[in-house]
Amino acid sequence: MHERNLETIDLSKCLFQVLGFLTVDVSSPFVTLVEEVDDPTARGVTFSFMSDMNSDSVRIPADFTVIDVSRDADEPDISKMTKDEISEFDVCLYEALEHELSQSDIKIREWIETELHVVAGETVLMTGYVATVAGCDRQYVSVRRRMAGRNICIIGTFDVQRTDDFMHPIMEMLGRVRAMTYHS
Repeated sequence: MHERNLETIDLSKCLFQVLGFLTVDVSSPFVTLVEEVDDPTARGVTFSFMSDMNSDSVRIPADFTVIDVSRDADEPDISKMTKDEISEFDVCLYEALEHELSQSDIKIREWIETELHVVAGETVLMTGYVATVAGCDRQYVSVRRRMAGRNICIIGTFDVQRTDDFMHPIMEMLGRVRAMTYHS
């Protein structure tokens, strides 16, 4: 039996439970589409955001993905990483992404080195980059966290031309993912 990656907690508040243990708040003024991610090394949900269904449906201007990457041998347990390991990981991540994206004719234009941050006592790895996708620049921000004993990757993306519309809501969503189940 297939286990669902997403359960609705409160649709009016855009509050969801992902993978049975993450509470995700994707509240925003945008139309939201949801797609489950089920790959051998990544399992979770992608939320896609549009200001207008008619004009934005050709090219989704922003996405927010929450995935469990614990089955991916290349994903580190960040709670145990040293500064030297972060630098090595950054190089490996850049090379892997550059290779993977080039298969789809996507080119990394700008790379922001992976950094370790401690926020409210929690260790997170943050990476950012801009890639050219079908002639348009797209900003990617990924946060890797260890949550409930699992490696979680949270990725926000948006068209650079739409930064004013999407950057603030996507960055807020990055901070609103919690490892807990919701009970009403």
